[in-house]
Amino acid sequence: MTIGTQIIVLDEVSSTNDHIRSNSKQLKDGAVVIAGTQSAGRGRSSKQWDSKGAGNLYSSFILKDVSWLSTPIQLPIICAVVLRRAIVQAMGHDLDGLKLKWPNDLYYGDGKLSGILMESGLDGIIVGVGVNILNAPKLSDKKTSSLAQIMGPLKVLSPQELLSIFIKLFNKAVLEYKGSGFGVFAEEWEKYCMHLNKKVAINEGLDDNTPLKEAVFLGLAKDGGARLKVDKEEKERVIYYGELKVGEWNARSL
Repeated sequence: MTIGTQIIVLDEVSSTNDHIRSNSKQLKDGAVVIAGTQSAGRGRSSKQWDSKGAGNLYSSFILKDVSWLSTPIQLPIICAVVLRRAIVQAMGHDLDGLKLKWPNDLYYGDGKLSGILMESGLDGIIVGVGVNILNAPKLSDKKTSSLAQIMGPLKVLSPQELLSIFIKLFNKAVLEYKGSGFGVFAEEWEKYCMHLNKKVAINEGLDDNTPLKEAVFLGLAKDGGARLKVDKEEKERVIYYGELKVGEWNARSL
């Protein structure tokens, strides 16, 4: 299984995930879609992802064959590790401030740099990958960052260049997973986790109206879930869905 077997380049689309969903039967396994802009980009929990500015990476790919995975729950962790590797390779050096937030967000400092959206389709799993390269959109609920702020605008690569690096490293990671298992990715993910053994807030609902619960993030379970010690609960437990908020939280929205 490899991605990049088919690459479709679009000037504008509602969202690259939606384009794949609408055309999945005609697409090869591992097909990739990249767009210049998105008119209706979205993140997890159907939140809007500001993607109207050119110069950022807006892309998706479809995995029709996931038989190589022990469980699809591990895929967000693998993709986050691969995306971090791709950014580091593109920059030419590592950065301590380039951190991961469960399950698959990348942050630089306290600003969100990228997001990965997993969705189930009739023909497989659709993976959306967005990275702020030139532009850091202004959001009401969180800070953002961009590669241009980190590297300087004259050194920043194009979305196509970053996607090419990601494709190569993802295909390499599939072989690594088959040979060594999930543990190597879990270890690397925890190494760069921004909230390991720290207090977080968890929203386990399907919308922002669910009350937040305080918890301590203990790391990853063997299957990729989040191990939490939730306030006032005696035993730790593992969750597979929800959003974490790191740092100060006074609002209900994550």
